[in-house]
Amino acid sequence: MKSKILVYLTIAFLLLWSIPVQAFAQDSVQEALPEPGITPQSILYFLNVLIEEIRLFLASNPVDKARLSLEFAQEKAAEVELLLKTSSDTKTYPFLTVLRKVAYYQEHG
Repeated sequence: MKSKILVYLTIAFLLLWSIPVQAFAQDSVQEALPEPGITPQSILYFLNVLIEEIRLFLASNPVDKARLSLEFAQEKAAEVELLLKTSSDTKTYPFLTVLRKVAYYQEHG
């Protein structure tokens, strides 16, 4: 009984070990970001959020909802990246200070 479990665990371990894992460099992730579109600095940003919520509500199945959520998350990441590059308003966007420090320490170790 114990030998069967050991054999199954060994097979499972070998199968999991043989699955190729692909690591992406940080640059490739940044290149994959879409255009940010309307940023939170815009007066019309609430319309962007409203349209996203409506699109999520009207999505017909969980796969479509997941794809839309991923698309919106990538757009938000692009918006944050744009804010990091262009905005100096740390009172309105206090997270920018933290993100800039994290980016600095990632670059300079």
